Amino acid sequence: MKATNATFTSDSAKYSAVANVVNTWVPSCTDGFDQRTGFRPLRILAPSVAQTDLNKIGDDYVAATGHQVIFEFVDPRLIVREMKFSEQTSPLTYDGWLMPGSGVVDLVTTTKLVAPIDEFISHDSSIQWSDVSEFVREISSTYGGVTVGMPIAGRPLLLMYRQDVFAAANLSTPNTWEDMVSAAQILNSTDFDGDGIMDYSMCLQLTQCFLTDGMIDVEAILATMTQTGGPRTGFLWDPETMQSLGGSAAMTRTMELIQALLPYSAIGCGRPNPMFMQGRCALTIAPDVLFKAWQVSRSTAMKSAIGTAMVPGSTRVLDRRTGRMEACTPALCPNAVYERIYDGSELLVNRAPHFGLGGFSGFVNAYQEQGIQQSMYDFWSFMAEPIYSKTLFMTPGVIGPYRRSHEDTSAASLAAWSAIGYDVRAVQNFLTTILASLEHPNFSPDLRILGGQSYLNTLQSALLNASAGMAPAQITANVLAEHTAILASSSPRDKVQQTLRAGLGIVSVTPPPPVDVNTVEALTLPATAIHSSDKNLAIILGITIPLAAVLLALLIAQLFFMRHRRRSLFGGHWVPSPGEDTTLVVTDIMDSTALWESLAPGVMECAVATHNTVVRQAQDRWNGYEQATEGDSFLLAFHNPSDALGFALQLQMNLLEAAWEPELLQHPICAPVKMGPSPALQDAGDSDGRFALLRAARVLAPPDGPFGRVSSTVSIDFGIADDDKSPHVSPNSTLAAAGSALQPHAKARRSSHNIDARATAVMARSCRGSIEQLATAAASPLYERSSLTAPNGGVGVAAEAVVMADTARSRRLDKARMLLQTLHMAATGDGAGLRKVESFESVGSGMPRGDAHVASTMAKFMRLAWTSDLGGSQAAAAVVKDQALVFKGLQVRVGMHSGVTKDDMERNTTSGAGGMVLLSQETFERLHPDRALKGVLVLAMGEHALKPDDNLGHVCLYQAIERSLVPRLAVFESLRGLSGMETSVMDAPIGTVTIAFANMVGLSTLQAWNREQADVALEAYAAVSKQLLHDAGGYLVEQTSSGLCLAAFCHPLDAVAWGAGLIEVMKHHQWDEELLDHELCEEVLLHETASSGIVQWPRSRVLFRGPRIKIGIDVGKVQADVSPVTGRMTYRGRVMNRAARISGKASSGMQWCSTSVWEQANGQFSACLLAAGIRGTQLGAFSLKGVAGDVKLVEALEKTWYAGALRGVASS
Repeated sequence: MKATNATFTSDSAKYSAVANVVNTWVPSCTDGFDQRTGFRPLRILAPSVAQTDLNKIGDDYVAATGHQVIFEFVDPRLIVREMKFSEQTSPLTYDGWLMPGSGVVDLVTTTKLVAPIDEFISHDSSIQWSDVSEFVREISSTYGGVTVGMPIAGRPLLLMYRQDVFAAANLSTPNTWEDMVSAAQILNSTDFDGDGIMDYSMCLQLTQCFLTDGMIDVEAILATMTQTGGPRTGFLWDPETMQSLGGSAAMTRTMELIQALLPYSAIGCGRPNPMFMQGRCALTIAPDVLFKAWQVSRSTAMKSAIGTAMVPGSTRVLDRRTGRMEACTPALCPNAVYERIYDGSELLVNRAPHFGLGGFSGFVNAYQEQGIQQSMYDFWSFMAEPIYSKTLFMTPGVIGPYRRSHEDTSAASLAAWSAIGYDVRAVQNFLTTILASLEHPNFSPDLRILGGQSYLNTLQSALLNASAGMAPAQITANVLAEHTAILASSSPRDKVQQTLRAGLGIVSVTPPPPVDVNTVEALTLPATAIHSSDKNLAIILGITIPLAAVLLALLIAQLFFMRHRRRSLFGGHWVPSPGEDTTLVVTDIMDSTALWESLAPGVMECAVATHNTVVRQAQDRWNGYEQATEGDSFLLAFHNPSDALGFALQLQMNLLEAAWEPELLQHPICAPVKMGPSPALQDAGDSDGRFALLRAARVLAPPDGPFGRVSSTVSIDFGIADDDKSPHVSPNSTLAAAGSALQPHAKARRSSHNIDARATAVMARSCRGSIEQLATAAASPLYERSSLTAPNGGVGVAAEAVVMADTARSRRLDKARMLLQTLHMAATGDGAGLRKVESFESVGSGMPRGDAHVASTMAKFMRLAWTSDLGGSQAAAAVVKDQALVFKGLQVRVGMHSGVTKDDMERNTTSGAGGMVLLSQETFERLHPDRALKGVLVLAMGEHALKPDDNLGHVCLYQAIERSLVPRLAVFESLRGLSGMETSVMDAPIGTVTIAFANMVGLSTLQAWNREQADVALEAYAAVSKQLLHDAGGYLVEQTSSGLCLAAFCHPLDAVAWGAGLIEVMKHHQWDEELLDHELCEEVLLHETASSGIVQWPRSRVLFRGPRIKIGIDVGKVQADVSPVTGRMTYRGRVMNRAARISGKASSGMQWCSTSVWEQANGQFSACLLAAGIRGTQLGAFSLKGVAGDVKLVEALEKTWYAGALRGVASS
């Protein structure tokens, strides 16, 4: 025991002994020693963008040396932060790392991690250091004259353009940024690839791109105006005066150019740019990877189409003495040359070819012992060796040029390029441009200053503000303020200046002394420290081995725990990689502009700061990663949809609990809002407190209430007041009070009397003719076959018929949509255009004020069911119990999308209301139901186009809301700024509902005959039925691959009009002739004689054509609820069975409905049906399976005066 006490005389001795054993055991357990070489694998931290290339290089290195390499990949912007963290916690975690040159200054000046490699280079003849470009040798890979990194991949920016497109437009390559704007204006909306679609002039990866591409373009433009005296004069900071060049007049001009270029740039991100690769753009700015990708993916004829030039320059530059932009002079721009610009003049043009993010360099960990450092250097030397590095450069990937031999244009070199499929002339131009750029005397280096990433982030913010339309001068002022704040917080000004000057190679520094590995409290200890005697060794091992076992167990447990938490071993967040589960989340403060305008600046600044804290706390709780901020908006990434949804829901709850400024809470937008159920709803929840729409509806729906019969003397408006009258009397005065209390938050939907008459008037005005003329036009089929001339000289009438026939197929759908939209407005009383027509008041008079057959919707029900104390309504407060806080402070909307690629940056949160959480369909489908949806109501909000003119197609959106915040649904408005293609579940009918079953007849027979043709027909039927359903205000309940389209409507008129329109539009679709040859789809014509009153001529009308559709409709009460599986409304009730049986009974190509449906549609809206050309024919009583007694049915079709002929053909 005495010996033991003597051995462990200090804690450091104990730690060192234990650490040595762990160092021996842990690597052998986790990484494994290489049994062939006796060396453990090298551990390297590397950027994720280089993953494919590095994995192959690692394999090559193993094959050449037998030494294994293990890579850990992270976002390149996080490497500096990760390495700093590793130094504080475990400095021997990595043997080396690969990172952009822009992070060198930060790492060298704030850590002891970076080992100088000059000594290694001096003994390495294979590296041929003099072959490396002078700029890379003396600036990019050094700090203060000391070589700290091995250049691995250069990234000089180049202008790449379509030579064929520029030649066709008689344009030369732009020498200035103003020329580039002119070229963009000239070339935009030109079809470059011959596909008939107008293309873009440029593919600049600006605001739409996820990482740093847009920021680099800002640097490239700015440098041509701020840097004139060579790379050591800096482009963002003046190393002599510490003047922020990003806050100068040059930045203002840069933002003006960005805003001029934005309208002509295609949306598309990635490396290489996907839009340029598709031939959709004429020019772009990119590193070498784009050229190589183009060459290996194009036909021989197109390989030569791509040209390469230096990035443009500027004829005006910043005079740093005066702060003004001045025209270039030999004194002001010593490196400029005279060049011809687009207006024909020759001017001095200052160019500053930019090195992107400084390329990638390999670094050696100074904390490792000398042997490991040598091994790490050997790997970097292997990658950088001239022949192997040129092979990497010639291969598509991220390894770019940085050696003179890389730009070799000798015959032998060009032959090597040609041998692997490159066009020789294009390669020669490419290599010559790279050489000219790298050797340019005013070459612009990456940003080399302490806190570099923070300054780069300000450029990204500037870009986003420019895209949002902010004035360039204001953007510059913002950048200057941000730069000043970063400089003040990073370090003393003179120290920052010293690091900038050393980073640019202006001053030299003394290399730091080697780290004494014996003093590193980490996992390494020299063997001599525990081999002083066998006795001590035995004592130490006897005690430390059990301790080591315990530490190893704890280490493994910690590793598994941190993996579960999506964090690295040392606590840092793992950056989500692109993949199916990776979910992007965007947050946005509702009405922030109005708040900034109306509140004192200090109040809003505090509010935004509180908001940012709340967002980041929730993000950290759910293991999210903050990608960027744009104003008050956050762009976050999560590893899976469940974490993203957990973040969004927790954010909404935490915002209610945040400590907001009293002045903020006095603003109407941010005032606290409490809501509670109406007295009738307070007992409607399930036993576990979960909100149940079905049970609540039953409680609120007495026999004479809004979901049952309606008295002929009482009109139900669901608590929403009429514009011109006092509110209608509700059967429940409590609900009326609740509805009126919600007026400040809910948009009032006005009811209208004499709806049928007003709709008819609108229809008449829209066609600029009388009702009779409209009825004739609407009822006449557009698909006709007529002779060119009518008998007895009726040329004019016959010619008009021919024009109608020629435009039939394109116009039929549009006319059907217009009629359905107008009829839907008539049925619901919507539309301002229906309110001010007085000349038709007599038409349809006598209609009762209350319409018993217009169903409610879920949105109306929610407004009826919940009430608020907003506005201090005493009536509401008197009847509401158990109110809960649902709004307080800033209201934040959230949007998310899963299945992220590098091209995914579409933001959909601007469509939601404050406090709303929107999900894409991809996110909803990937949610784990047990973990993510418990206690959460998810609603299908329908199919939308995010922007009317976007190229993204249609997207399905979902809304998620925690059950305690369900009352918010009473005040949420419809999604804003979206082009809706499908009715939301909030607008789905409930109560008394009209149900329609539409079926494609004989689909299985068609599929057995020709699967391809049948599938095309089914897709067309599904698309047309969905589009018309949306126009008719119907709700899509289900659409199946068996040809069923199940729909629900608020009013029978909508259902009848939808079915009739669907049958007619399907007849006039552009069907394939092969499909029309099948007996189930063949064309059947009715020949008749047409008359103008003076002349007559024969014509043919289409009775059947294409796949036959049959439809059955009935109306009645339903039990409606939201499915937790789909988020859609589900229906149960007798009406479902009756409608299905009527559809089954209907003849092919027919629409049948119950007499109740027809009477309700025709009884009040006969003029509308007449104008639409829809007629009803009584069919008699039919026996329906499962339905007691016979049911009288009506056939409802367009142009029913030949319905008898239709029935005759159908029955035969």
